[in-house]
Amino acid sequence: MYVGGTFSGPSDLADRRTGGPGSLTSTFNAARSCYQSFSSNLGSHSDNVVSDYYWSGAWFTCNSASDSVYYVSMTGAQSTSFSYFGQMENCNPDAQWVINVRGNDDVSITGASFPANCEGVTYNVIGSRTVHVHDTSVCGHILATESTLDQPTGVIVGKVVAGTVTASRQINKQNQCPDGTPL
Repeated sequence: MYVGGTFSGPSDLADRRTGGPGSLTSTFNAARSCYQSFSSNLGSHSDNVVSDYYWSGAWFTCNSASDSVYYVSMTGAQSTSFSYFGQMENCNPDAQWVINVRGNDDVSITGASFPANCEGVTYNVIGSRTVHVHDTSVCGHILATESTLDQPTGVIVGKVVAGTVTASRQINKQNQCPDGTPL
């Protein structure tokens, strides 16, 4: 477990902290800068997917079925407006997905997981806000370098980089390669 700054919790968890006692501030500052650069790079791409939100669902139409990476933007408010992912038209089923969450509203991830390989999905939360994950299994990574993760329930099947964590229930690394081959 990597914890930067001050860790508040039971001593058995503090003892399991990577690096043991002592300050890891310089290591975390370097890592944070690196992940902020990743987030900025991912956020700089233009969307190649058209999204629509209706009937409590999110619907996607890809510009090309041959793209290897899809970029789609949504706001935090849009993330709270749906509870499932509808049809994905004209999309490459083996592509990677970058979901750039823009704006200032908090993000809420509930309901069904994104219908793609977990290792190939990244929720890139741009800016400072709270990312709420509850009552769901998130299939994908959450890159939220300036945000707070609030996950009192649910499971994240992927990696998480967050500025602050107020609650974290269960985070699993996917046990398969991006092509679906089990490890």
